[in-house]
Amino acid sequence: MKSIPFFILLVIVYSLSSLHCSETVTAQPDTITLIRKSKVALKNYFSRPYKVVRGDTMPGEVIGKLFTYEVKRGDILLKIALKFDISYMSIVYANNIKNPALIHIGDKLFIPKRMIIPKKLYKGLLLNLPEYRLYVFDDTTVVKVYPICIGLTTWRTSQGKFKIRNKAINPSWHIPEEMAVRLMKQQEIVPPGDTNPLGDRWIGLSLPNIGIHSTIDTMSIGRTSSHGCIRLYPRDIHELFDMVKVGDTGEIIYEPVKIGMIGSRIFLEIHRDIYKLVPKMKDEVMRRLESLGLINFVDTEKIQEIVNERRGIPIIIGSVAE
Repeated sequence: MKSIPFFILLVIVYSLSSLHCSETVTAQPDTITLIRKSKVALKNYFSRPYKVVRGDTMPGEVIGKLFTYEVKRGDILLKIALKFDISYMSIVYANNIKNPALIHIGDKLFIPKRMIIPKKLYKGLLLNLPEYRLYVFDDTTVVKVYPICIGLTTWRTSQGKFKIRNKAINPSWHIPEEMAVRLMKQQEIVPPGDTNPLGDRWIGLSLPNIGIHSTIDTMSIGRTSSHGCIRLYPRDIHELFDMVKVGDTGEIIYEPVKIGMIGSRIFLEIHRDIYKLVPKMKDEVMRRLESLGLINFVDTEKIQEIVNERRGIPIIIGSVAE
């Protein structure tokens, strides 16, 4: 018989007993030269291995709440998403919507504002690519969560720890040489303005060739649409820009499987494997449950259903009090 981990014993006992600091930089014409990609740099960039973060040794904390919204006259998914500061695709996934253009007055939609924290940081930024979210930590507490856009499957956003290298308001965009070649465009400098894909805020990272910036395409949030950079809604990047400073740290991870607990209840949250790094999703779930000592307390049929649907919301799969 398998031994029960100490933290689970604590949960069981508990269950039974209780049945802006900012730095503003005005962009000069060469402010964003760090995003230039030489052919050699790109070759190295795409040859780097990608990995799946295996999670902490404890279940994640479940934060926020899942609630419903009744569709009103004039609503479209993007309008609803902007209202709740989430991506419209997260609403699509959470509600298994087959045609995003077809929502009707009176429809009740789950709004996915409950989530499992994929990894705990003391302070800084945590970006989890499969869930398209950026977490802001302060003193181990999540103080903000923003929906993001990430790199195309053919131009992936890189993983790893980083520092903020620079910040700019109204940056110019220097189209990288290799990007110009691949897109069959003449290499040029795009000045600040309505046609600049960087928008009006830029946060440069120490990771190769990427940064966090605004967007002129709000529909791209919650999707793989960039050439490696991370996009935020304009209002979100304005807020984040004022919250962070040069030298702040963070990490970009790839974690489609998240397991958390509230009291004695076990939750599973599955996101789509956008970069095809987890070919056997259920095996990964079971491996994680095994490592957490929770394997004997869960409903495997429910797990298979969650894996099949991949709705991106925490769903109960068992309880250690049973």
